[in-house]
Amino acid sequence: MRKSMFAAAVVAACAVLVGCASQVMSTTPTKSYQVGQRIQAAPGDVILSSQAGQIRTVRRWVGILNSPDGWETTIAKDSSFLRRELIYSGLSGSTIEISYREFRGELAAPAFYQSAKYDLAASKEISFKNFRFRVDSADNNGMTGILLSDGVTTATDPPPPTGQKTGPTGKDTLQAQAVARAQACSAQPVATLTANGPGFETYSVPCSNGDALTIRCEFGNCRVLR
Repeated sequence: MRKSMFAAAVVAACAVLVGCASQVMSTTPTKSYQVGQRIQAAPGDVILSSQAGQIRTVRRWVGILNSPDGWETTIAKDSSFLRRELIYSGLSGSTIEISYREFRGELAAPAFYQSAKYDLAASKEISFKNFRFRVDSADNNGMTGILLSDGVTTATDPPPPTGQKTGPTGKDTLQAQAVARAQACSAQPVATLTANGPGFETYSVPCSNGDALTIRCEFGNCRVLR
């Protein structure tokens, strides 16, 4: 009888020791953006954010006096967690202002605040840190655009600017646009199907300098017509 009571006490003690230990229920890596996505922000709002690190769901024993079942579940960021944000700070004339800030853990890092200005009359594409994005529209009510690259991944065929009209397309539209891009016609060329027939398609692509390319595709092979 004494042996069985002692064994039961040992088992109970072990259960308590195991139960009191914190348990990591899940560890979730984070990524808060996607290259090629549309972006928009009002003045003072976040254009996009980049998160690095991990978020852990932790289950910890706090006792039955502090929780109905004795457990507390919390979501915690590890010590290496870092969130970076780009913020739209408004427009003056043709000059757009973008701000940058970092959060380490749950706190903002004052030493990591920056601001930069860009002349949209010179280029609609903006590079800040490792990000590159296109501004489709901007005023003091907000801005819209598209994320082109994060320094690792690049949008291979980003959508045309918001409001830009697109014409008929064909099966070789993407190939025609790739040829136009290789010819430095435009950073975001838009190919319009102008003619097609058995085994061929012809496209017109307006260029940034005001000219236009005529591109003929035959069975998927595209070339510029001189």
